[in-house]
Amino acid sequence: MDALDGRPCPRLGGRVLHIRPSKILRPSWFPEDSVSVARTASELGIDGLYMLHEFVTTEEEKELLEAVDGRPWKSLSKRRVQHYGYEFLYNIRNVDSRQFLGELPSFVYPILKKISLFPDLGNSERKIINQLTVNEYPPGVGLSPHIDTHSAFDEYIFSLSLAGPCIMEFRKYSKGTWRSMSATSSNLEAENSGNDSNHIKKAIFLPPRSMLLMSGEARYAWHHYIPHHKVDKVGDDLIQRAQRRVSFTFPKVRTGPCYCEFPQYCDSQKEVINMVVER
Repeated sequence: MDALDGRPCPRLGGRVLHIRPSKILRPSWFPEDSVSVARTASELGIDGLYMLHEFVTTEEEKELLEAVDGRPWKSLSKRRVQHYGYEFLYNIRNVDSRQFLGELPSFVYPILKKISLFPDLGNSERKIINQLTVNEYPPGVGLSPHIDTHSAFDEYIFSLSLAGPCIMEFRKYSKGTWRSMSATSSNLEAENSGNDSNHIKKAIFLPPRSMLLMSGEARYAWHHYIPHHKVDKVGDDLIQRAQRRVSFTFPKVRTGPCYCEFPQYCDSQKEVINMVVER
């Protein structure tokens, strides 16, 4: 600036240059009431939500990505997926437990061993994992708000983020709102306000190589959602989404109905709730 500001430039025909420092402006597509984004699970205060950073090394991350890229992908409308153990059926948001695809691939065995690093969550038998869904997200592609079907999977759902970062939002709806609305992705995604009268919204930043665990209330009662952004706002930082983000989701397929403590969100207990409401 000292050398050029207010001085004529011979290479521009003698025109005078006026130079000012640039300013980083908040993108117009970030609403004023955008929810603040936590960097640790403890900041959110959601029971049953845990996250471990650097769950895998950069070398292990590379090996995992190479392993899935060497196998066939199935294309959905906006992303690609792979299923192991049991296939997840998106039309019914459930699995067919009678259609066993085989044991989980050997390249995820080190991940399964590391899961024991999470806090003691009770009966270790309930941590047995027999299904894996691999999702590949291009830039700008997210995930619609949903609660993983209670009757499909047991309490613990682990999600490993690879290659690129993103933020994940959690929304908890009031009982009255939940009973009066149909739980489809379209009407839930349309409600983009912050903490209002019918739901609470919180968000967490998921860096590459981090493992997120949803259990208890976090798994059964909170919708989770990945905004369809190419850039995420985390505090004062604007973080660009990578060319791809790959997630490994590890649940245990449930073999019977769910008897959780959150019947208002539970498909296994929905008939009982409907009978009470009708009466």
